[in-house]
Amino acid sequence: MKASFWILSLLICLSFAFSASLNKLDTEDGVVAFSFHVHRGNTLEDATRYNRPYLSKRSNEDGTLSSTILNEQSFYLANISVGSSQQQIGVLLDTGSADMWLMSQSNPYCDSTVDCNKYGTFNESNSTTFESNNTDFSIGYVDHRFATGEWGHDDITINGVTVNQQSFAVANKSNSSISVLGIGFAGLESTNDPTNGYTYANLPIKMVEQGIIKKSVYSLYLNSSQVSTGNILFGGVDHEKYTGSLQTVEIVNTDSDSSKPITVAVTLSSISVGSNVVTSQTSAALLDSGTTAIYAPSAVFTALGEALGASYSSALGAYTFNCIDESNDTAVTFDFTGAQINVTLYELQIDVSELSSSVSDANGSCAISIFKSSDSSYILGDVFLTSAYVVYDLENYQVSLAQSNQNSTETNIEVIQSTVPSASTAKYYSSTWSGSSSSSSSSSSASTS
Repeated sequence: MKASFWILSLLICLSFAFSASLNKLDTEDGVVAFSFHVHRGNTLEDATRYNRPYLSKRSNEDGTLSSTILNEQSFYLANISVGSSQQQIGVLLDTGSADMWLMSQSNPYCDSTVDCNKYGTFNESNSTTFESNNTDFSIGYVDHRFATGEWGHDDITINGVTVNQQSFAVANKSNSSISVLGIGFAGLESTNDPTNGYTYANLPIKMVEQGIIKKSVYSLYLNSSQVSTGNILFGGVDHEKYTGSLQTVEIVNTDSDSSKPITVAVTLSSISVGSNVVTSQTSAALLDSGTTAIYAPSAVFTALGEALGASYSSALGAYTFNCIDESNDTAVTFDFTGAQINVTLYELQIDVSELSSSVSDANGSCAISIFKSSDSSYILGDVFLTSAYVVYDLENYQVSLAQSNQNSTETNIEVIQSTVPSASTAKYYSSTWSGSSSSSSSSSSASTS
């Protein structure tokens, strides 16, 4: 999971545009707040704003039709300023990795395969405050992108807030089109190898050390899937962005090679549709804002489709039904040791009309954006997270959840000093997943990696 950047990473980024600055929310000392625009696409290059999830056909080698979520990834792009010369650089703010690396102006791929001007590059010779520590950097991602270079440190400014002497790598060779700002667990850092590895103060930790925020914690509000704006708060919680109460659950460790969690997986106790309990087997579920859809074990995938009254399409590999409007209140309830999040069928539906030439009667037909996982694991992507307000506490290995107050325009931001304000422990907090199944279920045991 250390390098799960595009598909299985906990990708969370902020919107980027050199022509327009981000709007900073009204906050107080101890909170760094940003608004962002959601971009969705199969790759960063084709991701666009206002892009609803949709299906696209894919031909197998034998000529048969299979399917994929074309825009199966979500990207949130940010603009930061680096060094004494305040160089403007676009970055992906990524919870699925923990290193910050910036594209070097000398990257040879800029001249051949990568448009480095689109998001900007860093020229360390133009910053009098940059210092190299002469240590090699290297990272690779599951989509075969990579970055290599050298570690150093410099001042970075994010939406008016300056972090002094932040460690990052300058990538003098990369086939990626954009720099990365990782804010995940320190255990994800590329320096933390199994032999003689070590961790360092990445951005959230550095902000705590310099008194910018009180605690290594951030809150995510993706808003409705119908809009492209949301926000993230470092060091704070916005009480206007959720309804009901925040309930705290434990982050579970799904990595047998690590003594502590390095990804944000939580205990999924049950899934229901109305009074119909689809599964009550305790499993681990990965909260992944970098994935658009929801992935579930085969038996649960089938049971959910049937419980929602949909029909399975072998051409799509998904359950389909007649598209509905927002007035339909059919919902799937996800229970996390007592903390419940409802995701409406309206939020889950994706249009398949683009497939009208390959799928009969595609007009007016929608698919449920829940798909069968390849390894019996659960991944809850942004079609789930749009319905949840999530506070990530990286120090206490906890997540606080509440139902999202979608399309909220008000703010009531509070600094997180220690525990999350107004949050209570989930009723069955102690009944956490530990790698073995419990209770009865229609599915097999799930785990993430």
